[in-house]
Amino acid sequence: MSVSDDFRAAVELLRGWGFHVTEWNGCYGRSNGGGWSAGRPVGHVNHHYVCSLTPDQGYINNLVANLANGSVVNWFADVHGVAYLIGTGPMNHAGTGNQSVLDRTRMDAPPPSNPASSAGSISGNSHYSGTEAQHPGDSTPWPTPMLDVVVAINAAEFLVWNYTENRAINHSEWSNRKIDMSAGGGVNSDGWSAAELRRRVAAQMTGTALPPNPEPEPEPVEDDDVMQLLKIAGGDGKIYAASVTGRRFYYIGNPDSLQSNQLAGTYSAEIKEIDQGQMNHVRYACQIQGDDDPATPIP
Repeated sequence: MSVSDDFRAAVELLRGWGFHVTEWNGCYGRSNGGGWSAGRPVGHVNHHYVCSLTPDQGYINNLVANLANGSVVNWFADVHGVAYLIGTGPMNHAGTGNQSVLDRTRMDAPPPSNPASSAGSISGNSHYSGTEAQHPGDSTPWPTPMLDVVVAINAAEFLVWNYTENRAINHSEWSNRKIDMSAGGGVNSDGWSAAELRRRVAAQMTGTALPPNPEPEPEPVEDDDVMQLLKIAGGDGKIYAASVTGRRFYYIGNPDSLQSNQLAGTYSAEIKEIDQGQMNHVRYACQIQGDDDPATPIP
């Protein structure tokens, strides 16, 4: 089979598991102009794309179109848990990394450290396929459907090529220039950026139930659940309420109502401090500002 046929087989596995897959126009054969060093990828690098979590399909389609036009990456995973196959040849996602990591990948061994020991000196683009996930790359909880499809993309490829889960790596494990993926605590967490990713890929490959996780992933705030209270670290002290899933975001205009709403379960018990950049990501992801009393909507 050709490598494009291998990717077609991965698509069918994903669909067989119940995932929706969009084969982007021109995906079969799209590449950065190079060829795979071993005739096919030797492993898979996982990324976050540093973008909004907005669920708007037009926004998502623009992201995927940009990735395709720049031959950036093979797969994209959106907040809905949809996989987009963008290219089947080498793409421009891995960049410079470490020969020692590549050597271990070829031996079906995980990277030796997270983050990697150095920036590295070789390009990984001709060796690794990759997935970009729709996430701003900060501490915002990752939607479960998106994490599930990231795992499944890795697992599908590895079943086609008879690899083990140890060939799933994160960008931070390839080069210490990078911090992605940020899920589960990111670099140094031994969470989604390392052991947890491979643990879940192995479970998907074997069809077994996932073993209990001693540190489960936080779930995104649902629209009808508690809204997270936020304020900017070192800012003016203003308090905001946000629900990314419910797409609501507003400034708390009446401080007297704050405690009563916390006790009622409308707002979180604690106020989380985040930086200005993270606040901008949250606000943009929400898009729709609710008019819930006693808050003052942000125009």
